[in-house]
Amino acid sequence: GWEWHQSLLAALRANRDRVAQWVHQFPGFACTHGDASFLSWITQTLGAVDLDQELARAGVRLSGGRNFGDPSAVRLNFGCSPATLEDALMHMEPIFSQLSSNGDHHD
Repeated sequence: GWEWHQSLLAALRANRDRVAQWVHQFPGFACTHGDASFLSWITQTLGAVDLDQELARAGVRLSGGRNFGDPSAVRLNFGCSPATLEDALMHMEPIFSQLSSNGDHHD
């Protein structure tokens, strides 16, 4: 079981680092992680944007920050396969690109 455990930790670290790297490319967005979890907290400072709603329009459902007191944030679970994570990031990219280039989003 120890080899499996070490492999799992390595895969989770790689996914965590991938999320951080991906978020870093978008101005106005930041990402933090807990020490003992497989969750990323993604925040934005682009104005009154409900990030969860914007992502839902792109077909991506994350845990909305509204449930945690911050509607401008989302919680992403990176405890998945790298392929699943990349698929989610690909679907999120248009929203993050639009918001970061506009500085704010208005319908």
